Amino acid sequence: CSLTAPGEHTLLLGGSGTGTYNLYVQRLNDPLNCTPVGFGVSLSDTISPVGELGCFTFPGAVSDRMRVRITSTSGLFVSDVEIYDPDGTTRCSTIFSDDTCSLTATGQHTLLIGGSGTGTYNLYVQRLNDPLNCVTLVPDVFATDTLMPVGKLGCYVFDGTGGQQVSLRVQSPVFINELSVYAPDG
Repeated sequence: CSLTAPGEHTLLLGGSGTGTYNLYVQRLNDPLNCTPVGFGVSLSDTISPVGELGCFTFPGAVSDRMRVRITSTSGLFVSDVEIYDPDGTTRCSTIFSDDTCSLTATGQHTLLIGGSGTGTYNLYVQRLNDPLNCVTLVPDVFATDTLMPVGKLGCYVFDGTGGQQVSLRVQSPVFINELSVYAPDG
């Protein structure tokens, strides 16, 4: 909702029945009480009561490609993810908990996480075109790592040139079910 004038605004809501509800409001172009989130770092948050939104901010620039992953760790929480440009314009909106988003503005972006139910979740945000907190891989050198907490993505970088062919192999007895390779531009 875009406000057109300064001052106290009125919100009317109703429905076809009666009952208790939760209501949450947040400014999108100058949000309050949001947690800054770093690229390549996992953090945990809780949605309670139903209807509450987790609010996070991160710096972004035109053409940045972001990867956002939400992993429910307890409760009955199914996530919605919304990313807003610095002016409050919706940039990306999804009901999926793992998606990519291309940014069209430079500045502080807002990430709202909500959904149905309550519960605890882990959040992981990574910039794909200039990732942070990644491990550099060297061809023909074996690497071992651990993914913790749940929902964190292992981030690795390696040098290559157009036309090269590479073989990637991951072996884990329990958890690896995704492997994605992104070009330098994300």
